[in-house]
Amino acid sequence: IFIISYAISIFTMASDGGANYYSPASRFWELMAGAIISTLRFIGINTSLSKLMSLLGIILIALSITMIDEKMSFPGYIAIIPVLGASLIIASNGNDLVVSKLLSVRPVVFFGLISYPLYLWHWPIYSFYRSIFAGSPDYHELILLLLSSFFLAILTYYLIEKPLRNARNKYITAILLALSVFGTGLIGAFIFHINGVKDREINKSAGEYASVTDVYNYYKYGELLRGGICHSVQLTAAISNGCIKNGKHNIFIIGDSYAAALFNGLSHYIDNKGSDYIISQMTDGNAPPLFVDGKDDLQRSVITLNNNRINEIKRVQPEVVLLTWSVRGTNGVHDKKLAIDTLSLTIKKIKEASPDSRIIFIGPVPEWNANLVKIISNYLSEFKKTPPLYMTYGLNSEISEWDSYFSNNVPKMGIEYISAYKALCNESGCLTRVGNGPDFITAVDWGHLTKPGSDFLFNKIGNKIIK
Repeated sequence: IFIISYAISIFTMASDGGANYYSPASRFWELMAGAIISTLRFIGINTSLSKLMSLLGIILIALSITMIDEKMSFPGYIAIIPVLGASLIIASNGNDLVVSKLLSVRPVVFFGLISYPLYLWHWPIYSFYRSIFAGSPDYHELILLLLSSFFLAILTYYLIEKPLRNARNKYITAILLALSVFGTGLIGAFIFHINGVKDREINKSAGEYASVTDVYNYYKYGELLRGGICHSVQLTAAISNGCIKNGKHNIFIIGDSYAAALFNGLSHYIDNKGSDYIISQMTDGNAPPLFVDGKDDLQRSVITLNNNRINEIKRVQPEVVLLTWSVRGTNGVHDKKLAIDTLSLTIKKIKEASPDSRIIFIGPVPEWNANLVKIISNYLSEFKKTPPLYMTYGLNSEISEWDSYFSNNVPKMGIEYISAYKALCNESGCLTRVGNGPDFITAVDWGHLTKPGSDFLFNKIGNKIIK
């Protein structure tokens, strides 16, 4: 059974939906490890071997704490390390005085007594929080939930577990426990049969938003930016990957990750129009199209990257140079007047490199005070209703000020300015989604456009670029 369960754990370690993590079939081997130790009864081992086992067990547990993180598939191969570590310590039979004394300290013993009810309580408390408030707890809320779990675990131990252990009539106790488990199972089966409780405070929509815990994975952020292909790559890779095109009607996108997020919308707009325009892309994380000191997300000089962009613009002579960046981002110039002054150098270099190119600056997109999924979840939790398509709730008002400043000053530089903010916002606020559910929201996080968001933007502004 141990071998079969461990094999299932390894075979399903890459599965989606948590089946591997929650399935008894893939976790039973961990319980079997303890059962095997209990059955074999390591009583006859000598003291030296016992000390070696406990030391090795401590090392394995320490490695588990320091090495295993959320990026690893768990359980699976890696789960053998903490299980083996705990097994060796238990099997050492307390012959190592250091380990024995450490585990005999009263707080440690007490923690051991409440550990199982703590394990039983922590997950439903966390799950109910996410269900009720349609989002994940912040740091302070997480501490409060943890303290609540400890409190309930202590009550469970003293009011339920300990009395049951000391019950005089074990037979009646066993029957009552079996009936309670069976009854709980019936209740669960009934709720499943009726597709959940209908009058929960939080509706299905809130649950959908709350289920998105990793926005970058959910919205395929790397694929969205063409990361590793055209975004944040070496110049030689960008050329060999076909990111820099030669030909007529070439639109050349330069900037940071905000600029990279424009590609999908522009590409779809061109395809839908049946146009013969082509797109070149030279974008790098944390590398705005500004000649400023700083490093991109690959620790390359932003000035060097921009020189490379200017050189490629000079080489291909695009019809349009399209640029944008996150005005509040890393390496962005956070003073409005200084940003304009810094941008003027970039514009000067582009004009010198490709005099006939139209230069278009797409202004900043709306930004939110947190991930947009979280903003919508909070709205659902607070107001118990679906948020409007356009809203100011959770909106960062600073971007509107930047857009107004750019609208007044960028055209004076002899280039075109297109307000993404005005395209995505109205008097009611800024666009949160183009349909129902998290798949249709406009921002991956606080600002990077999703595919639907980028499509919506270019449906609004595309005719100003392709004339």
